[in-house]
Amino acid sequence: MRIAIPTDDNTHIAGHTGRAGAVAIFKIQNGAVTQLEIRENTFTGHHQHGHEHGHGGHDDCDHGQHGHGGGQSHGALIEALRDCQVMIARGMGPRLVNDLESCGIQVVFTAETELQRAAEKFAQGQLPNQPDQSTCHRT
Repeated sequence: MRIAIPTDDNTHIAGHTGRAGAVAIFKIQNGAVTQLEIRENTFTGHHQHGHEHGHGGHDDCDHGQHGHGGGQSHGALIEALRDCQVMIARGMGPRLVNDLESCGIQVVFTAETELQRAAEKFAQGQLPNQPDQSTCHRT
């Protein structure tokens, strides 16, 4: 299993998924973290252009638009996470949550701030989903 966690510094979980500088991909096997890969954020308009709204690619799982009412799709982000089954986040808009879940990627919200600790807790089944902890509640 692979889990994705947004980050700005490769140590801490970013507060807003779409604006994160990168996504840490952890491989989980037998209750342990076995591998880490950092994927630079080249897939969201927020990171590429500050907070401007561009048009993303479309694919079979690109069902939604960005939560701020603009024309930003999440197709490029979802494509970058195709090999992941879970996204652990501190904050993310509801439309991205819906888009990820409709493509089979479970979203887990956490108050945890450290990447490695969150990945290890998840691997051991000790990271509760805390949707009320999301730092982004835009609709």
